[in-house]
Amino acid sequence: MRRTFKMLFILFLGTLFFILTFTISCSAENANQDKLIELNDIYENGGISEEEYKAAKKILTSKEDKSDKKIKTFHV
Repeated sequence: MRRTFKMLFILFLGTLFFILTFTISCSAENANQDKLIELNDIYENGGISEEEYKAAKKILTSKEDKSDKKIKTFHV
C-alpha cells in the first residue's frame, strides 16, 4: 500500500510540474506575440521608422536568453 501511494504521489507531482512548465511557456510565447502585434501596429501607423521596427522585432524574436543581454550605452 505504501509503495502504491509513493508511486501515485510521484506521478502526481510530475504531472503537476509538467502542467506548470507548459503553462508558463505558453504564456511567455503569447506575451511575445502580443508585443509583436503591438509593434507592427505602431510601425504601420508611422510611430517608428523601419530601422527601429526591424531592430525591435529582432530583439523580440531572438531565441537567446534575455536575462543575459546587456544594454550597451554610449557616452559622449
